[in-house]
Amino acid sequence: MLQRQRCSVKFYYDAYHLRFEMPFECPELAPAPDDARKPDVTVVYGEVPESIESDKAGVVYQANPEQFLLKLDGVANYLVDGSERITIERAPEADDGSVRIFLLGSCLAAVLHHREMLALHASAIQTDEGAVLFMGASGNGKSTTLKAFLNRGYQMLSDDVVGIVLDDEGAPQALPGYPQTKLWADAAEKFELDVEPLRQVRPNMKKFAVPTHEQFLAEAVPLRALYVLASVNRDVFDLRPIENAGAFRCVLNQTYRRMFLPGLGMQATHFALATKVAATVPVKMIRRPNAGFTVKHLADMIELDLAGKYEAPEEEEEATLAAFVEAHAAAPEPAQ
Repeated sequence: MLQRQRCSVKFYYDAYHLRFEMPFECPELAPAPDDARKPDVTVVYGEVPESIESDKAGVVYQANPEQFLLKLDGVANYLVDGSERITIERAPEADDGSVRIFLLGSCLAAVLHHREMLALHASAIQTDEGAVLFMGASGNGKSTTLKAFLNRGYQMLSDDVVGIVLDDEGAPQALPGYPQTKLWADAAEKFELDVEPLRQVRPNMKKFAVPTHEQFLAEAVPLRALYVLASVNRDVFDLRPIENAGAFRCVLNQTYRRMFLPGLGMQATHFALATKVAATVPVKMIRRPNAGFTVKHLADMIELDLAGKYEAPEEEEEATLAAFVEAHAAAPEPAQ
């Protein structure tokens, strides 16, 4: 169990090319090597203020350019100081999984934004030509698609949140997250995956943590392509390139915890990164029906496209496709 009192034992992990010092074990993350590198982010237990100075706030958060405050009844209050320190004041009744899931969700997002990364709501794999991202709203199949590619022998970079930075030459790169994906029970069943030995992400939630250490690539990889997954209530299953303003809108709206940016003062940096990615990396939208398809067909389509062999159905009127992109580019924010 996560200990609430101050503890002399520290645990070290790596994620997104950052070293984390934790006061508790965090099974989601990759243990850091035993070296002399100092932590980039220190997580501690302590008192968290009731509020911080903030012009931009939501129901459960407040943000300014120096701090981010997240308050969750029954779980914990979290204070992120810049990009270097996170203080947790845990609720007595909180379970370990819930404390960690919000730490690695909204709090980590604030850290990534502070460190001028483009944090996309996506999963990512490594291919021979670079990183391929699967973006989309919660429930549209990012983790399921990732699992399908892992079953085909690909390596993963991240699930749910992908950090993007520019290399020394200004080219976008995807950073490694941590070696875990999360699957709902029905998705696990389709992969014939036994969930009995797996850890539930949160109590009373039929979503399970699937370790992927053997297929995790802990290296930054140049971006190859971005695929936006869209579920539609009609019989359509195709893949279309999205260009210019449409591509930018997809990247902008698939940003993880985008609503934090105004308070953190990171809108200009985020805009520049999103513009760079949309202008230099192919963005494509996959439309699939709500039912009557298999993830195998989806993975087959993506592999054909990456090989340059996918043939799209007859051309769709540009105005019709643009309207679809406008309606489906935005991704509702996940709970954590």
